[in-house]
Amino acid sequence: MNISFSHLDIYKESQIVPYLEGESGIGKTSIIEQYAASKEMDCIIMGVASLDHIEFYGRTVSTDIVAGFNDQKFTVFKKSIPNWVSTILHNDKNNKETLLFIDELNRAEPQNLQSLMNLILKREFGSDSIKLPESLFIVCAGNPVDDGNYLVESLDKAMLSRMAIVKVKATLEAWKKSYALLYDKKNNRQRVHPLIISYLDNNRSDFLLQSNEDDMSDPGMDPRRWDMISRLLYSYEKNSTSDNNLLSLLSTVSSKDVTPKLVNYLKSSKVLVFSKIQEQLTEFLHLHKEKDFNAYLVNEKNDTSHYDELIESIQSQLNRAQPVTQMNILSSCFFALEAKSVSDDIFAIMLNISSEEHIMSIKVGIDEAQTYIDKVDEKYNLGVNERVSNGLVKHIYKTNPYVAELLRGQ
Repeated sequence: MNISFSHLDIYKESQIVPYLEGESGIGKTSIIEQYAASKEMDCIIMGVASLDHIEFYGRTVSTDIVAGFNDQKFTVFKKSIPNWVSTILHNDKNNKETLLFIDELNRAEPQNLQSLMNLILKREFGSDSIKLPESLFIVCAGNPVDDGNYLVESLDKAMLSRMAIVKVKATLEAWKKSYALLYDKKNNRQRVHPLIISYLDNNRSDFLLQSNEDDMSDPGMDPRRWDMISRLLYSYEKNSTSDNNLLSLLSTVSSKDVTPKLVNYLKSSKVLVFSKIQEQLTEFLHLHKEKDFNAYLVNEKNDTSHYDELIESIQSQLNRAQPVTQMNILSSCFFALEAKSVSDDIFAIMLNISSEEHIMSIKVGIDEAQTYIDKVDEKYNLGVNERVSNGLVKHIYKTNPYVAELLRGQ
C-alpha cells in the first residue's frame, strides 16, 4: 500500500489520527498489525460495523445503596468499563503502548458515532468521560463513499476535519515487500506461493480487478483474494494427487476472468522456483549417500566433477530466469534457511551463483539476512561480501568516479 511505517510514525508522534480510506481487501488491517508488531505495541482491532453494544460500551451493572432518613434502598445503574478500555489503561500502567484500529468507521451505527467521535477527537470514552492515555495511538479506516460498491455513509465533517485523510491503494510491489515475500513462521514457507508471485509479475493487471456488479458470485481480485489462492495452492500441492480439481477449487476464490488463465499457468509453468532447485540438490545428496555438500566435497572418494556439473546446470537454469524470478529464488532460499528446512551449505551454493545485486537486495530488504549471509560467508570462506563490495564500487565508478576512488582508498 502507499502508506509506510515511517508515515505512521509521523502521525503517531504528531498525535494525529490517520483515516485510511481504501477498497476492502487491500491489506489495511495487515499493515496496521505489522506496524504494531514492529513497535511492540498491543494492537486492538475494533470493527465498528458489527460492533456488539456490550463489547463497546461495557455491561450495565446495578448497585444497591441505602440512603435517606428512612434508610430507603435505591438501585443505581451504571456501565462497567469495557475490556478494550481496561486493556488500554492496563498497558499504559505497565509502560506499554496500544494501537487501537477502528475499522469500517463509515459503516458504524448512527447511535455509536458520537461516542466514536469523542474517542477519536478527545481520547475520551463513556458517560464518565474516561480519559485515555497518550500512549494510545488511534488509526481509523473505511471504504470509499463515492463508488457505490459499499453500504457506507459520509462521515461527519467535524470528524473528518480533525483526521489525516489518507487515500490508500494497493500496488503489487508494495504488497510483495510488505507481505507476500515475507516468511510465514507458522507454516515454514514464504507467505505467498512463488508461482502466484511469478504469475502476477507476468499479469500485473490481474492484481486488482473490480467485482462484477452484474454477477455477485464474481468477487474481483485484491490482495486478500491472492492470499487465499496461495493458501489453497499450498494445501493442494500437499494433499492432492490429481490436477483435475484445481480449476474447480480455485474458481471458488478467484475471478472468473482470472481462474482459467491462472490454472493454465500453474499447470504448464516452466518457471524456476527455489523448491525445484532444492529438489535437484537433495536428490544429488541422496544419490551419493551424503548428508550435506560439505561432507560430500571433503570426502576424497567422491568425484567432484559431478558436483561441478550439477552447479553448472543450476547456474544455467538461473541465468535463463527473469531477474525477478532470480530474486524470488534467493529470498526463498533465505526463508528456507531461516526455517531450518535447508542446510547452510545449500544457502552457500545459492549465494555463490547469485548476482551481487540480488545478494545486496536481500541484505537491505530482508530483516536478519545480513547476519545470515555474514555467517555463511565466513564459515565457507566464500568471499561473497568482498564480491558484493567490489561490485558496488564498480557500479558507483560508472556514475561517480570520484566517490568510487574515495571508497577504494579506504
